[in-house]
This record gives sequence, C-alpha cells and structure tokens, in this order.
Amino acid sequence: MMAAVAPADRERWVVVGGGLLATLVVIGVAAPADATGAAFPYPPHARLLMLPFGAMPYGAAAAIWSALNLFCIYRAAELIHPRRDLALFAALSPAALTVLAFGYAGGFLALLSAVVIVQGAERPVRGGLCLALMTVQPQLAFLFGMMLLVLGYRRAVVMAVPWTLALLAASVITFGHEPWIAFLQSGAPQAAAPLSLEAAAGMAGLPGWAGQVLQWSFGFAVLAGAALVFLRRGPDPRSIALLLLAVALALPGASSNVFVVATPALAAALFAESQNDERPFLPFVPALLIWSMPLLAVSFGALAWPVAAPLAAGILIYALVQGRMAPMRALAGQWRAS
Repeated sequence: MMAAVAPADRERWVVVGGGLLATLVVIGVAAPADATGAAFPYPPHARLLMLPFGAMPYGAAAAIWSALNLFCIYRAAELIHPRRDLALFAALSPAALTVLAFGYAGGFLALLSAVVIVQGAERPVRGGLCLALMTVQPQLAFLFGMMLLVLGYRRAVVMAVPWTLALLAASVITFGHEPWIAFLQSGAPQAAAPLSLEAAAGMAGLPGWAGQVLQWSFGFAVLAGAALVFLRRGPDPRSIALLLLAVALALPGASSNVFVVATPALAAALFAESQNDERPFLPFVPALLIWSMPLLAVSFGALAWPVAAPLAAGILIYALVQGRMAPMRALAGQWRAS
C-alpha cells in the first residue's frame, strides 16, 4: 500500500499542463492552483499519473512530456496504418505543434483512443485500461465510452469500470480525499473552446440556450452519422477518423487538445490510398483546412472570431455524407458494369 503524501511534499510536485500562447505553465499537483493562481485542469487522479514529472526539474519535465506526446501521436498513427511516413507526418502535424506549444495531453489521449479502437474488441482488458486512463478528460472519456457501447466494444467498456475505480482509490490513498472534495465543489475550470459551436454562438452574440441547442443538435447528428459509417465500414482509417472527429467536435468544450485525438487517423485517411474508395477522403481545400484546424482555432480564438468551429463542423458533415454515399456509389458502379 502506498503511503499518504505529506502536505509539505505535495507542494514540490509539479506537472506540465495548460498554457498561454507558446508558454508552458507549471501547475501544482496537489494544490487546486499553483502560485500564479492557475487552476489544475484535470480531476485529482490525473495527478497520480503525472507524479513522475514532479520529481524532475521543470526543463526536463517539459522536454520529456513533449517528447512522449509526440511519440504517442506517432505510435497511434502506426496502430491505425502501418506506413511509418504517415506516422511521422502525424507527429509533425499542426495538431502536434499545439501539443508542444500548450503542454496538452492530446498525444497520450490519441494513443489511448487508438488502442481501444484497434485492439479493444479482441483485448478488452487492455482496452478497458486505456479507456480508464482517458478519464483524466472526463467528458471525452464518457462520450467516447458511450460510442464504444454502440459500436460493439461492450467488454472493453465494462472492463474500464474496475480500472477507473482502482485509479480513483489510488489517488485517494496517495493524496487524501481533500483534492476530490475541492474538485467536486469547484469543478474543472472553464477552458477556451474555439472548436465548439456553443462557444462560437456566444461569440456571435446568440443567447446561451441557442448555442446549447446548436451544439447538442450538431453533436447528436455527427455522432449518429459516424456510428453508421463505422458499423458499415468497420475500423479502417476513414471510419476511425470520422468517429474521433465526431467525438471531439461534439463536446461543448471542443478545443485543439481533444482535436489531437483524431490526428493519427486523420493522417491516414487524408494521405493514404484506400482500396475500398474511388475518391479521396476530402478534396484538397477541405483537407488542408481540417489538417490545419488546430492552428486556425488558436488564431481565430485569439481574435474572438467565430470561424473555426463552424468551419470544422461543416467539413465533418461533408466527410460524413461522403462516407455514407461511398457504398451507394460502389453499388451503382457495379450495376452499370453489369
């Protein structure tokens, strides 16, 4: 059993996370906020997973954190498609740059989600562990888990429950219950969501209820569409990319951090040839825009322009329609050939 950590020792543990522009911020592991007042943006059990970084000097922690995130993006792309050049392309993508600039955990989340989708059906214990680790982003893990239930990954979702409880118990044993009480009372801080239609509606001056209706309507539509494409095609790069893009953009807090989850599959969908499809995943202009979306979101978000979210939503809807129409075009081609 792990011994509880003394309050004096808790304060010296730090973790890389959050940020402003290109500056990484050091946030206290145990305290709700660091010396500058920056709130810890993850639930308390995330602190347990990040403790090793707190034992290092800040420069080393930042370098290792960034390198591991890039490696996770690379490895996730390899799991989805065997071409290593595509994996390298994903690790050097605009989404990966936002990981480096802001200290996001998107690379880890990308690898965890890829393992669940690619291996979770046959290895539910491993898939459940990865889904449990994704609960450091609770909304993302919950929505992704609900989609996995619909798509037939029930054993992996069931196995995620004991893994999650084990993580929660370990965090209480290590840090005590105070961080959980503080987290549940205050909740996670409201981060910027430049890829959220709800946030875009607020920027455009629409009332809050209108933004919520828009976000939930869009989320339901794209999640249903992505599920239909996934069930029809199976887990290939295009269906995985559509699924993860739908999950990321359906969240009211959609941001570049969660968008990174879809980047490895998106690299394969955009740049790898598909034997089952006559047409590319997206035409050149929409492909360029969706590939650059994390940087566009940061730029337009800084200007408070409600552009990135509607643009990303429109491209996703177009890709889903294309994915739904592909089998019909194939059948029409076979009919003409006969």
